[in-house]
Amino acid sequence: MQNYPKRRSGKWIFWLLPVIAVLGLIGWRMWQKRAEAADEAKSTAARKNAPQNVDTIPVTRRDIVLTFDAVGSLEAPATVPVSPRVTGRLLDVTVREGDRVTAGQVLARIDPLELQSAIRQREAALAGARSRLAEAKVTVGAQGIGLTSEVERNQAALATAQAQNAQAGADFSASIAAAEAAVTAAKERVAAGDATVRSADASIISAKASVENAQSIYRRQNALLAKGYVSEQSTVTSRTDLAVAQADLNTAQAQRANAVALRAAAVATEKSAERQVTLARNKARADIAVANATLGQSRATLRAAQANTSRTGAVQENIAALGATVAAAEADLQAARTQVKDLTLRSPLTGLVATRQAEPGAVVSPTTPLLSVQTVSRLWATVGVPEDT
Repeated sequence: MQNYPKRRSGKWIFWLLPVIAVLGLIGWRMWQKRAEAADEAKSTAARKNAPQNVDTIPVTRRDIVLTFDAVGSLEAPATVPVSPRVTGRLLDVTVREGDRVTAGQVLARIDPLELQSAIRQREAALAGARSRLAEAKVTVGAQGIGLTSEVERNQAALATAQAQNAQAGADFSASIAAAEAAVTAAKERVAAGDATVRSADASIISAKASVENAQSIYRRQNALLAKGYVSEQSTVTSRTDLAVAQADLNTAQAQRANAVALRAAAVATEKSAERQVTLARNKARADIAVANATLGQSRATLRAAQANTSRTGAVQENIAALGATVAAAEADLQAARTQVKDLTLRSPLTGLVATRQAEPGAVVSPTTPLLSVQTVSRLWATVGVPEDT
């Protein structure tokens, strides 16, 4: 009984020590915060009493830049159409829309065949006119030469007419050959179209057979599925095969329709080429008829000369008329030769090709623009600016 008080005193000491330690820690922390607050107050007071540093810069005038987003468009200040100066078949076009070109660059060419034929005809006409004029001048220098000089002059005219007649025949052959070649090419395209249609027909027959076979298999699989002899997957597979076969048939029918359309286009081209052959023949016949008429006239003139004596006044008038004929023939020939450079179309400026309105093979004329070229060295910008800016 006397040991109980000693044990209770030890217990209180055990619990009292942690409490004292905690209270001491709290007191130390409070003292530390007060010390830090005092130091901060001293530092703040020192900063308030210390002189302040101020940075200065000189005042200057500057632009205030305001930026904003807006939608606008760019336009070329100049768009120049390019049209041929002569009528003819377009041989080739060397540029497309958007291509960059320079001034003087070749843009297109026109077939020179027709113009070359016209130049040869005018050269022959000029040679004949000069020959007749030369003969007439010789006659003036020999008054009274009479029948002999006139006969020789008209013989030269007859030779020229014969040369023109031969040239007309050569042009006839060349024109007909070119037109018939176009007909042959068109017939070949028609034959190719026939072959394509036949091939498409064979494909349709094969596709129809495949569809019928797939339908038969599908019906049989459905019957077996109803009896439980096959799985549903077999029926799905046969239905898929039927759909594939039907799609192949539809494709074959579409290909045949396309082949028929292509053949119809080829037939139309063939008919057009045949009409061109007829037109070429008619034109060539007309040219030959004119040449024959000229030849007949030359022969008649020769016969008249053989029956007449020379007449000084008539000879002088003839020389004047022949001189005018030579001048007109020279002007015609020069005009035709000048047109040769017009067969090549060149860019009038440096820029971009804006439009292309004709393809090789088309017949173009001065009234139809072939291309248009835009200058891009400077552009006009059109921008909508908000009022509040």
